[in-house]
Formats: sequence, C-alpha cells, structure tokens
Amino acid sequence: MAINPGETRKQQMFIWNNMFFSLGFDVKDHYKHFGGEFAAYAATSSDLCGVRAYSMLDQAGLYTLGTAIVDYRGYRVTAQTIIPGILEKEQEQLVVYGSIDFGKTVVTDKRYEELLSKTAKQLKIKPHKVVNQSGDTICLYSSVDCKGIVGNDNRTYILDLLRTFPPDLNYLCNGDDIQPQLSPELIKFGYPYQHRHMLATLRQELVEAFFDHRYETFLRLAAQEIQKVKSSVKIDGDDQ
Repeated sequence: MAINPGETRKQQMFIWNNMFFSLGFDVKDHYKHFGGEFAAYAATSSDLCGVRAYSMLDQAGLYTLGTAIVDYRGYRVTAQTIIPGILEKEQEQLVVYGSIDFGKTVVTDKRYEELLSKTAKQLKIKPHKVVNQSGDTICLYSSVDCKGIVGNDNRTYILDLLRTFPPDLNYLCNGDDIQPQLSPELIKFGYPYQHRHMLATLRQELVEAFFDHRYETFLRLAAQEIQKVKSSVKIDGDDQ
C-alpha cells in the first residue's frame, strides 16, 4: 500500500520493513531541463555513487542513508533507510543544511560546516559561496542539492548526493539545447556529444587520478626550480 495512494502510479512511494521505496521517474518536472525521465533515471545512480563516496570516508559524526537500487521489469526502484523522525515533520522544518527549492532558499548549520569542511578536502570539493533569494551569502562544502537533516536520534545525516562529482562537460548537450560555438578542430572530433540527459558526471577514480597527476607535476616543477636556484648559487660561489 502506497503512503500517497491518491497520487499517480509514478509518484507513489512505499514503506516496508522500515525501508522507503521510490520510483525513478521525473514526477514533478524536477529534471525537465536536464533530460526528463532519462535524467531522473540517471540521477539515482549518481546519488548512489555519492552515498558510496561519503560512506567510504568514514567521517565520524556524519551519516548517510543505506541505499540500494533495483531495476525490475522496466522500473527503477530506490530503497533507502529512513531517518528517525523524518515522517513527522514537513521538509522545510527538517533541512538545516542545503536547499529544498533548487537554490532559492539555502540554509546552513555549524555542525554540518565542521563535518563537511573535512569531507570536502578528501573528496576534492572546493568550498564555494552562494547567494540565496534573501540576499544572504552562505558557504557550502557540497552541491546545493545536498541536504542535511538531523534525525530524532540526534545524528547528522546527508542525502541527495547526486552532484557530488563534477559534471562531464562532454555530455552537457541534448537535442533541445542551443549548440555552443566550437572550433573546427573540436567539431571534427565529434564535439559536442549528443546525450539523452545532462547529468553525466566524472567518475571518482578520474578525479583522484587527475589530482594525483597535477600534484606530481607540481612536485616535478618545484624540484626543477630548486635545482636551478642551487645551480645559480653554486655558479655565483665559484665566480667569487
């Protein structure tokens, strides 16, 4: 039995054995400009990747939802554990970090700032400031879609982690978009790629590999500069 039986089949949600079940459809046009149903389908996978990334950090005091995705007979079902007390209040009362209206209203909390400032370093996420509808400037350590909720068990939970990793710029075009101006060389190689949705993201392994590569490049260039300075000092000493 759905907890919202009055809604259409695609919008219905279920609770069974203390697990929350939802379907991977774009029920309220949340992903209308990102690819519609295709984007909604992909968003669940991206969210699962974000959950896995934060869970692997094992940051004390920060909790994620137990999450699983099941594809069954053409339906994508997301199963999640339930935050204690989340069904007793409205969403506006629950969220103490992030945004529930796509960035119009953004809130923050000292507990989340302290926790996410640590995870941001490990996940290579640069802290950034956003201005909400009221003109308030707020510093975030995650995407604005990420939400922080304190459960009745006084644990700090994070959810909606689909934008944890950077978007893949090669796939930010679908057939309805205005085509960007590209050089003949890029057009020759087939850019921009046409894709069914605009939620393609870079894999965590690629982000880590890029970071390691740039770090190694920095060390190599720094060593070269140090060697130049040492050689210059040695030559000056010989001249004297």
